[in-house]
Amino acid sequence: PIQRLCDPIAGTSPALLAENLGLDASKYKNITSAYNNDDDEDLINIAEIDDKEKFKGCESISVPCAKCKSSFDYNGVFRYVEGDGEEPTCSNGLECPDCKTLADP
Repeated sequence: PIQRLCDPIAGTSPALLAENLGLDASKYKNITSAYNNDDDEDLINIAEIDDKEKFKGCESISVPCAKCKSSFDYNGVFRYVEGDGEEPTCSNGLECPDCKTLADP
């Protein structure tokens, strides 16, 4: 966690942070070589990748509704619902789209 906070500080490295915190810096020396790699520009921020692309090889989770007995795909904590020409609204990802009942985990 400390490394993430100190990443943007120029001149820091995991080994240097460990040494200053009184830890065994030798355990962090291997991380230093990967940390100082200039290929970071080629990395893509995972938050910038569309969820459909990110999870294209994954099977969706089907959630059964106890009230109306239908099932729906669970796509996350929130579900964005677009209306006819209206602004999209946000609903609970465990809410049945048919009867609006929350699924019982």
